[in-house]
Amino acid sequence: MLWKGNIEKTKQLYYEIIKISPEDIKSLNNLGFILIDKGKYKKAKQFLQKCVKIDKDFEIARKNLQRLEKLER
Repeated sequence: MLWKGNIEKTKQLYYEIIKISPEDIKSLNNLGFILIDKGKYKKAKQFLQKCVKIDKDFEIARKNLQRLEKLER
């Protein structure tokens, strides 16, 4: 994954990728993951739900949504 160095730069890169390719499920998922770690649960949920809506079989995004639901409790 890209965020081993600067998380903020990586987050901005994913936003740029999504602007160009709004259905890039890997970028949507990775951005959701970063946002979970930043405590931005509402925004993370939006990206992860969009990801699963595009590809209901994308297991990583489903697991990240489950992780998020546990954190929101």
